[in-house]
Amino acid sequence: MLALAGPLHLLALVLVVSGIQKLIAPQAAASAMADARLPLAGRGRPIVGVALGAVEVATGAAALAVPHGMAAAWLGVFYLALAGFVLLLRSRDADAGCGCFGASTTPPGTAHLVLNGVAAATAFAIAATGVPDIVDVFDAGIVTSAAYLLLLGIGASLLLLAPALTAETGRLLRGQPSEPAVRTFGSVS
Repeated sequence: MLALAGPLHLLALVLVVSGIQKLIAPQAAASAMADARLPLAGRGRPIVGVALGAVEVATGAAALAVPHGMAAAWLGVFYLALAGFVLLLRSRDADAGCGCFGASTTPPGTAHLVLNGVAAATAFAIAATGVPDIVDVFDAGIVTSAAYLLLLGIGASLLLLAPALTAETGRLLRGQPSEPAVRTFGSVS
């Protein structure tokens, strides 16, 4: 079960980071929900982005702190809902920013859909097979703990960057101008 700790905690950490960025810069998420014409989004009120950010932080923190199948299942439900949102947003306004990470303006692409779908399937599989406790990772020793934290940080960074990098690559292949990195990667500027 210790081998499942990495994927579970990685998915939880990504939600925590994403939620914190929405709490800091909620407008992009609120605008994305308004572009998808969600009933509660109104005209992109920032409070909607703040609320989503708070739910993301709580969901990710619960999955990190509570070694229970229900926490992993809820993580799966959340990622499945995010995949559904990507489909909805793409069908209503394919050029709208996704609002995934703070001030991100990356349009919802296939990478968003695939990453959220794989995340949901992974969380459901972990919920069904047994949920690892983060304490067990640290009980395995200092070298294991350090390697685990390093790999968790690398994995989270790659997951956070993947949608923006695939969107940027697609723009370059189509001969479109590149967007400034500060906007793509969630700067609050």
